Amino acid sequence: MRKHTLISTAIVSTSLLLLSACGGGAEAESTETSAPVADSVEVTDAWVKAADDGMSAAFGSIENTGSTDATVVSAESQASTALELHETVENESGEMVMREKENGFTITAGQSLALEPGGNHIMLMDLTDPIKP
Repeated sequence: MRKHTLISTAIVSTSLLLLSACGGGAEAESTETSAPVADSVEVTDAWVKAADDGMSAAFGSIENTGSTDATVVSAESQASTALELHETVENESGEMVMREKENGFTITAGQSLALEPGGNHIMLMDLTDPIKP
């Protein structure tokens, strides 16, 4: 069973993701006849792992319903003083390790990206308060 939190909906719906278009040049910019790329990105099934202190992680699905690729480049939340976009990759020793995704998560137009345990996720470090189930 997933551990939902009292603040997961608020985190995701109000300030979890800051979005930026990385499609290049004028195509990525908003014009009078097109909506900003961020308006085409939706987060669904969002949840944050319960934790008393230290670190936690945010998961869910990010869907790009637009016609332009979108890149999530950062995240913020009142639940944490430091957030990072993370991916899980194999290191030189063949072990699976987490690392920061420095250039963000690119979501192709019309596609979605799963944020899930053991895969892409958003790390919440230095929690400001416990995250309760």
